[in-house]
Amino acid sequence: MRVESAGFAAHGRPSPPHAVAAAARHGIDLAGHTSQLLVAPVARAADLIVVMEELQRRTICERFGRAARDVLLLGDLDPMPVTSRAIEDPVEQDPEVCERVYARIERCVGELGRALGGMQTRDGEVGRNA
Repeated sequence: MRVESAGFAAHGRPSPPHAVAAAARHGIDLAGHTSQLLVAPVARAADLIVVMEELQRRTICERFGRAARDVLLLGDLDPMPVTSRAIEDPVEQDPEVCERVYARIERCVGELGRALGGMQTRDGEVGRNA
C-alpha cells in the first residue's frame, strides 16, 4: 500500500513546530516534511483520497472528476463521540489544539487501517495492516 500526502496549500511549506511536536508524541516524524500540492495525476491515480473536511471532498470531486465514493472524510471513522465530522486544521494553533487533532487523526487512521486490511486495490495489490 502506498500513501502520499498532498493538499491545497502552498508547495514546500514546512510543518509548524507545534505540529511537529504533537506528531512526534504519536510516533510520527514530521521534522523534514514539507507540503506538496495535490495535482491532477496524483488525484486521478489514487484508489482512495482521504480529506479532513467536506469542502475538500467537494473540491476534489469537482476539480479532478473523482466520484464522491472515492473521497473519504477521515473524521467519519472516529470511534469516539464527536461534535463535527471535520478534523480541524492545526496550522497556527496552540499546542493543545495540535495534540487534540493528532489524537483524533491517530484514532481515525487506525480505523481506516482496519477497514482497508485485506481489500484489493485497482491494480490488484492487497492492502494489509502493518
